[in-house]
Amino acid sequence: MKKLIFPAIKLSNPVKRFNTAKPYNPALPANRVSIPTTGLHHQRGVALISVMLIFAIAAALAARMMTNGAVQVEQASVYLQQQRVTTYAQGVESYVIALLKEDWDKDSQQEAAAFDHPQDSWAQLKRFPLDEFENEASGKSEGEILLRVEPLNGFFNLGNIINDKGEIDPTQVRIFKQILVNHQVPTQMVDLTIDWMDLDNTTNSLLGAEDNNYLLKSPAYRTADQRMVNLSEWALLENSEITPDVQAKLEQDITILPEVTKVNVNWAKPEILALVTQSSPGQAEQWVVGREFTPITNVKEFLTKNNLDEKLESLLTTRSQYFCIRIRVNISGQLAYITSIVHRQQADGSITVLQRNYLPFNKAILKLEEEQS
Repeated sequence: MKKLIFPAIKLSNPVKRFNTAKPYNPALPANRVSIPTTGLHHQRGVALISVMLIFAIAAALAARMMTNGAVQVEQASVYLQQQRVTTYAQGVESYVIALLKEDWDKDSQQEAAAFDHPQDSWAQLKRFPLDEFENEASGKSEGEILLRVEPLNGFFNLGNIINDKGEIDPTQVRIFKQILVNHQVPTQMVDLTIDWMDLDNTTNSLLGAEDNNYLLKSPAYRTADQRMVNLSEWALLENSEITPDVQAKLEQDITILPEVTKVNVNWAKPEILALVTQSSPGQAEQWVVGREFTPITNVKEFLTKNNLDEKLESLLTTRSQYFCIRIRVNISGQLAYITSIVHRQQADGSITVLQRNYLPFNKAILKLEEEQS
């Protein structure tokens, strides 16, 4: 086989080989390597900015944590103070309940001659300071309790207009209507209140309103078809003209209880007694002269003495079963309110809390109560 022989080709621009090693510099130590410093100062600037940014973020987080901590401490302090005044209010409520039970124990010994009267121990508590919060500089107490206990049997019970059989009681409706007239409230509220509480779905009169009226509202709702739980339900009635101020005045004569009750002659205002007995307010005022010192102990004797119909005995009593306890505790400006409705069984004296409200009193009610204190 013949070998192929290629002729040699001479490049016109031969590639030069460069020695990449740097020339020896006798000024540098033999073991020292020369490192390029291109961009070193730029890298140092970025690192400094990064460190400053981290410190700024850390400072912001620390400030935020301190602020949140201070807020939480303040919230905890306010919560503890509120719990303190609320605990005082609950303690006052328990104290009043104990007095009511003690009063029943005394009354049970008197049997038929038992009575509930403004001279009873539970009725004497009104306003007193808390000595443990006395200011050493001024010598005055920075804590105060405002307390008012009222037997609700001394008021007209709105629940009486619908008797236990679910029927309308004309006598009680007459009393309710006259109270509205005395307070200059439209008597249309009588029919609206009856339709709100009665069991049927038929309006009591052309002025009444039933489900068909309330279902057209937004939001829609129905009538209660039971006794009111609170007089604030008046605000739900069709075209109601009972504002909070008007309600506060009506509550001086009217209450709402879960059953039919009698009026306590030892607590009822002369105006209420006059309406129940269909007499004049002047006559009723004469009947109760000296009542605050000498309680009425027998309803029959009271009726006979004042030439009243004996049938009224079914409407009057000398005892009370339902009580309203209003408490306001003020400790260094921190306020707590409790409004409780309690029921005392006549059989065994056991007491049940039916309602408990922690909302502040209606301003109109508080003003009226402070004027009477």
